[in-house]
Amino acid sequence: MKLARTPATATLTRLYYELGQRGARTLGHKADWEYGNPSVEDLVTLASQASRYDPRLLWVLVEFLAHNYGALNPVRLRSAARESRWPAALGVAFEFSRQVSHNSELEELYKFTMRGIPRANGEQFFVSTHAFAGNLARREAEESLSEYKRWGYLSREEPFAKELGFTAHGTLARTERLNLLRRLVERLGSIALSDYIEALGQKASPRQASRDLATAPFLARHGKTRGARYLLRDTRKPSQPLRVGQEVQFRVSGRRLRGVVLEDRGQAGQAAHQLVRVRVQDPLNPSDRYDVEIPAEWATTY
Repeated sequence: MKLARTPATATLTRLYYELGQRGARTLGHKADWEYGNPSVEDLVTLASQASRYDPRLLWVLVEFLAHNYGALNPVRLRSAARESRWPAALGVAFEFSRQVSHNSELEELYKFTMRGIPRANGEQFFVSTHAFAGNLARREAEESLSEYKRWGYLSREEPFAKELGFTAHGTLARTERLNLLRRLVERLGSIALSDYIEALGQKASPRQASRDLATAPFLARHGKTRGARYLLRDTRKPSQPLRVGQEVQFRVSGRRLRGVVLEDRGQAGQAAHQLVRVRVQDPLNPSDRYDVEIPAEWATTY
């Protein structure tokens, strides 16, 4: 069954009511709507589409599929999914329900129903949740859970009701984990393994977390024990020592000055944080010259 339009409050209320009548832990009201008396298979596909507008509905649907999959006719469900507006949305609900109920019958229902269903095109799963190209939308893209990405969607939402005591969690692939890792180190300055495991929130195993820290190309490790800390690697190219007689330019108080290196006053072999004495040409009076001492990193050659 295809969702005809953005669901109004009455439509969502009726969906909750119908799902509750079939075993879901929901309340609702038998409001008037345009979808008649749908079969349970039509109801599930209708709810999967409407969940893109109402995150709570995805939570309900995940739990319903995990506990009531036996009430669904595979052939009818497959047909209903193919006729829906966003067939891949049902795939997302199945992905999370499989994390809750590790049952071979549910697995077979999932495979049969979703075989050949096309993926979405990389849009946010929840419609109009975040501003386009905003910071939150960027995080949705960079740290999206694998359960959404497998079906062409983006989101970090874990649709599991905490009061049920579920130990299920969404999962993060390596690319998304490294995006989260870089953001964490940029925010904190340095982290330990325990910090990263806590940030992952069981979306990856401790072994995966340890491997990420050991292999992330943008991290440098400090310390050799379990308490080692990880910082962003300094990727800047080391400065080349300046030579006496070399022409350089630098900027001071918004003015670009040029001059010639007269003396290197730093220690031999050190390019950063050393002082150099430069004879500068006055830009206003080219015939006048004076000597200044500046940090070597201020100067560039030309």
